[in-house]
Amino acid sequence: MNVAFYSIWVGENKLFFQPNRTDFGEDLFAGLRALQAYGNTIGWRFDQAQRFQAEEIDVFVFHEVPATGDPVYTYARQHNKPMILWNYEPPVVYPSSHQMSNHDAFVKVFTEFDQMVDGHKYIKFNSFCYDFSVPMLRRKERASLCVMMNGHKYFTHPQQLYSERVNTLLWFNTHHPDDLHLYGRGWEKVGIKNYKGIAHGKKQVLSNYKFSICYENAKGMPGYLTEKIFDSFFAGCVPVYWGDSHVTDTIPPECFIDRGHFNTHEELYAYLTQMSDAQYNGYLDAIEAFLQRSATERSPFSLDSFVQTMSRGIADAVAEFATAKPGPLVSPTSGQHLYLAKESQQAKRYAQAVGHLQAALADPALPWRQEAELLLTQVLMEANDVAAARAHATLLTERYPHLVDPAYLSARADVSVAVQMLRGAIQSLQQLVQQPHLQFSEVSGLDRWNLLAMLAESLQLAGLLPAARKAYADAYYACPPQLPAKEALLRRIAEIESQAREIAATPLVPPQPQ
Repeated sequence: MNVAFYSIWVGENKLFFQPNRTDFGEDLFAGLRALQAYGNTIGWRFDQAQRFQAEEIDVFVFHEVPATGDPVYTYARQHNKPMILWNYEPPVVYPSSHQMSNHDAFVKVFTEFDQMVDGHKYIKFNSFCYDFSVPMLRRKERASLCVMMNGHKYFTHPQQLYSERVNTLLWFNTHHPDDLHLYGRGWEKVGIKNYKGIAHGKKQVLSNYKFSICYENAKGMPGYLTEKIFDSFFAGCVPVYWGDSHVTDTIPPECFIDRGHFNTHEELYAYLTQMSDAQYNGYLDAIEAFLQRSATERSPFSLDSFVQTMSRGIADAVAEFATAKPGPLVSPTSGQHLYLAKESQQAKRYAQAVGHLQAALADPALPWRQEAELLLTQVLMEANDVAAARAHATLLTERYPHLVDPAYLSARADVSVAVQMLRGAIQSLQQLVQQPHLQFSEVSGLDRWNLLAMLAESLQLAGLLPAARKAYADAYYACPPQLPAKEALLRRIAEIESQAREIAATPLVPPQPQ
């Protein structure tokens, strides 16, 4: 059987099954080479898609969901080939792979993200794996206190950590520039004092530092654990980690410094610089013990685990495809319900989100119950179902008094009430001003221009500036010329135009130091 691997990232296709040493990692696809070697023993060929003749390919493994017009994806679908999705990047980087509707074409989905895993179609899979028999480097001499190795990127997503990397970098750059060295692409013109260029050999560079600022691309996504923390481990460099909210399910807490335990950069810096040699060596001892234990036990990040999970999943996918069983699950698991609820919330489909959350919470074994409970309150507030939101918030204050602040929930509910009333006022006023036959002078003594002015003010309060400007202009032209309100309306129009210019001129991201 011929299994073709194809990535949406052009450069990655060339790295599949090849030894590599890049600035963002070393031998990232060692697991694929181990899989290839295993395939040789059972008569299967695993390789890059471009190394096959198209008609030779029996199965496609796509690294992320390709675009609709992708030629390889189009060929696989048109020729009715079984397709498997290897979902690695978080929704911060590549949201298309996290839209469940895009998964219907795939028989199986290998994923890092625990909330999607059901053990059937969605298979838990760690993209990065290691030869744990390789010893950890342990150098005595260090070039500096900390190192950060990241490309200069930015994404606007509520769970992204790119901005936190920049915040940490700028803090050190301002207060202790000699204590943090930076490596990575894209920083050349930013003006960071201790930018050292692009690293050639990540392990060797990391081994020159006591600590690595080790932030994932995203936070709060259970199971999303990349190569960053392991690169630090093998280099004998203690990671300051931020990312997977369930990281201690896999990595012992004594092996890393949890960035979430520090409120400020000052607190973190004091902890790092005041650490005794004995305490620091304690971290290294724990890391070394963890790596050695992983070599003797079957680690989920081992080469063997990678090969077994991938090969078994591919075999099952081929068997299911042959018997016409692929497709979306009829009954999602609780984890999928929670994932679908978040997707529905982002799309503002609140009724669907509530339904998925209620289905998830009906499972007594749901491992993310607190997260689901809090999310339900938030969705009810966003949907302006104030009564239900207040009732659920009251329940949560009793159930999780250490997590839920009643004053916060009450304030959020009050805001929801205010927003709901403002929207109702806008809707009522819009209905009134759209009735040209109505004698406005008989409506509570108000004239048409006054109603338009009230509508404009409500739209302005709601932040709908273009609509507010038009309503103020309509009120201006409807207002009798002898009334002083005409000048006030002109001032309101000018105020909105000025406000809109300020909004447009204000950068969402602060300028970087030169």
